[in-house]
Amino acid sequence: MLAKFLLGSMYFFLLPSLFGQVQKFQKDAQSALLSQQAKEGKDCLDAGTTYGENICIGKVEALTKQDFDRFYNSLVSLLAPEASNIKKLEDAQAAWVQYRAKSCDAIGHLYEGGTIRPSAVAGCEIALMRSRMRDLDNIYYTVLHN
Repeated sequence: MLAKFLLGSMYFFLLPSLFGQVQKFQKDAQSALLSQQAKEGKDCLDAGTTYGENICIGKVEALTKQDFDRFYNSLVSLLAPEASNIKKLEDAQAAWVQYRAKSCDAIGHLYEGGTIRPSAVAGCEIALMRSRMRDLDNIYYTVLHN
């Protein structure tokens, strides 16, 4: 009886801490997503030259990757209580990474030998990472928002 009371008491005291962690991960994921949504259609508008575009879009790609990783890692943390949910997400993510690589390789092939090729490939990566963040936000809406 005492053991049940102590376990129940521990759960009661840990609950606010766990809830705070959930909110932190949800907030981090939403911050990363909103950061990228705010930038869509505004990347490197003033680049001026192909060289400038390549430099600028490379920086945008790095920032997009950071936001993507923050979003994805927050989602994984929210799924952490159930390892099988994480495994399913990781399997789906691995397939998506292959899709992204093949898609962006195709656009890179289109511009093979051209000076705009780096921007085209980076632009593909950026567009697909942003799209994936939106897709995951929709698919895992209850986990990320409730």
